[in-house]
Amino acid sequence: MGDFTVIPGVIGKRAVGVTEIQGGGAPSYDEAKADIAKRLAVAKVKAQYADLQDQIESLRAGLKPLKEIADRYKLPIETVAVTADGAPLSAVPGLAESDRPKIATAIFAATAGKLAPTINFGSTSNAWFDLTKVDPARDQTLAEVHDAVATAWTADKTDKALQDEIKSIMAELDAGKSFQDVATEKNQFATVSTPITRQGDQSKVLTGQVAASIFASGPNGHGWAIDGDGAYVIYHVTDATPPSGAPPANIVSFLTNSLRGSLNSQFIYGLQADYGVRVNQQVLGTVIGQPAQ
Repeated sequence: MGDFTVIPGVIGKRAVGVTEIQGGGAPSYDEAKADIAKRLAVAKVKAQYADLQDQIESLRAGLKPLKEIADRYKLPIETVAVTADGAPLSAVPGLAESDRPKIATAIFAATAGKLAPTINFGSTSNAWFDLTKVDPARDQTLAEVHDAVATAWTADKTDKALQDEIKSIMAELDAGKSFQDVATEKNQFATVSTPITRQGDQSKVLTGQVAASIFASGPNGHGWAIDGDGAYVIYHVTDATPPSGAPPANIVSFLTNSLRGSLNSQFIYGLQADYGVRVNQQVLGTVIGQPAQ
């Protein structure tokens, strides 16, 4: 006490001195009473839970009916026809969605009429089940799949209609009709985008995939592509800015090595085809020190 030290500060160095030291010590009973009571209660509950779990497991091993055990210990019980994805388990109150697949997997691995294993979700959370019946796999009835079939049928018909419309628009553009005239005829608005790169404009419309199609078309070209939302995009290229300056060295090196390797491979394959040469890759690998694959 009475000493000081110099420490760096925001706008310079600062001197920090010690003027008083308060002695430490154990908290009084009154200060620690609430925490002690809480810890004892938690320990007691955990011990009781362990005892309760042991009792239930003993009854399960004795093939006591699950409903009888649930009534005895006032546990909730549900009867559910479970599918492989566990979706029907949403009817079980208090069961987290993330735990449904675990239960469904255990149920489908169990045998009807046999003692099923306990499903553990943590130190104080378990689930028990009895598999009473297994329905054999079957084709779903029309009533069961009606909504899904109707949705798929509508989506398929809509997509085919859109494809036919796109073919019609492409034919008009190929015949020389202006992009603006075609858009007006179809009650659409042609919009002019800002310049984009080969990676697009980082939106869900002019994505990298759409940009690749646009760049492949070239100046004054047109075409269509599917954007990030699955919608059709029809485009017309009005201008293209050629690259300026020397290309990056890494790109030059990559293209040079790729072209050299491709030409070399084609030359070797041509010789093998013309003269019937066969290469034993295993022996060649041994000679040049490469492990056999």
